[in-house]
Amino acid sequence: MSGGRPQRPACSSPAWSHRGLTESLWLLMQDSWKQLPEKRPTIDEIMLRLNSELVSNKLSPEHPQFLSPAKFRKKAGSTEAMSLSDFDKIMGRITPLARPRIQTGDAATGSIHRSASVREPGTIWVNNIKHEIVDVKQPRLLKQISLESLGDLAASLRFKIVNSVSDAEKRRQEAINEVIYTERDFVRDMEYLRDTWIGRLKDSDVIPTDRKTDFLAQVFWNLHDIIAVNTRLRDALNKRQKSYAVVERIGDVLLDAVPHFGPFVQYGSHQLYGKYEFEKEKNSNPAFAQFVETTERLPESRKLELNAYLTKPTTRLARYPLLLEAVLKHTPDDSPDKTTLPKVITIVRDFLRRVGEESGKTGNRFNLMQLEQQLFFRPGEQVDLRLKEEGRQLIGKNTFTKRDGNIQVFLFDHAILFTKPTKTKKHEQFKVYRR
Repeated sequence: MSGGRPQRPACSSPAWSHRGLTESLWLLMQDSWKQLPEKRPTIDEIMLRLNSELVSNKLSPEHPQFLSPAKFRKKAGSTEAMSLSDFDKIMGRITPLARPRIQTGDAATGSIHRSASVREPGTIWVNNIKHEIVDVKQPRLLKQISLESLGDLAASLRFKIVNSVSDAEKRRQEAINEVIYTERDFVRDMEYLRDTWIGRLKDSDVIPTDRKTDFLAQVFWNLHDIIAVNTRLRDALNKRQKSYAVVERIGDVLLDAVPHFGPFVQYGSHQLYGKYEFEKEKNSNPAFAQFVETTERLPESRKLELNAYLTKPTTRLARYPLLLEAVLKHTPDDSPDKTTLPKVITIVRDFLRRVGEESGKTGNRFNLMQLEQQLFFRPGEQVDLRLKEEGRQLIGKNTFTKRDGNIQVFLFDHAILFTKPTKTKKHEQFKVYRR
């Protein structure tokens, strides 16, 4: 917030090695701290540079410390003891930020059995012999550490670092990663609306109590349903990504989730009313207008107005086909995703079609409601045009010019209306003179 930046530790200092810093990582952090957002690297650039950092440190199979995945699986899956030298070869490839160094007090033992367990922070017990773990930057991991979990991490990283993939597969992994990290971003934005706007408005008095509940319902509608659906999808995608260094497929995860995208249709069909209620309240309630200005300046708002966040559910739904087609483009024919992803895209597009249809109906009802408030009849000529009836439609409207002024004509499914437009300080009115 104050613009301060941490000082760069000397390369020879314990802090440099203790935190696993490198020149490229320090430069990446400096780029990410730049004052102007447009000068900072995008998430894609960050992922690319981090991957480059990993690849630059990989071991060749000829290296004396190289332990092949086959040899590791054989040792991890057997009941025989794993030597400390083999274990060190595995742990040596884990980034220093998460790597424990194990110092044994019994050199005669010289092995770590697959039943190793953590009984207290900072130690690991093997065959009832206590070993100290030092330089661990993530102490919470110690409570769940085991040879299996360490082995999974080591094997996953080794597969990613040592075993190179084709350029086509790299592009596919990049496309899959974009699906996953944008899903995380979307859920984060929805949680921002829930916590920063809905939560704070509930706790404040800027909206009168007798109108607060209805206002929040109209503006944010079924946002909580969308959060519930997409949180489950985000968690499933995260789990898949963490389970495999190279994600083989995501179609099954998506195919399980997208049939539950109904809340997007409900939200999209009501969005016009939500924006209308928001703007009306902001224009008529100075306290709320000040609340909006203050909230939109918060760091968590990321310099975006509320309306930008309110449109995200609709734009997210429309983005799924584009993201998944990018994955499909680089997916080999023998992959399960080759048949699953087109099914997912078809389901999402059907939801988009329904959003369009319902939004069109909503727009028609909204325009009729607005027009009914704008119509002005001569004294004694008031007529109920039944514009709020279900199925009523405004088929079209047009303006004609006459010598004495413009004529605005409205064609409904049951009537035709001739009006003369007049403007007031607040809004436009239409004086009915023929129907």
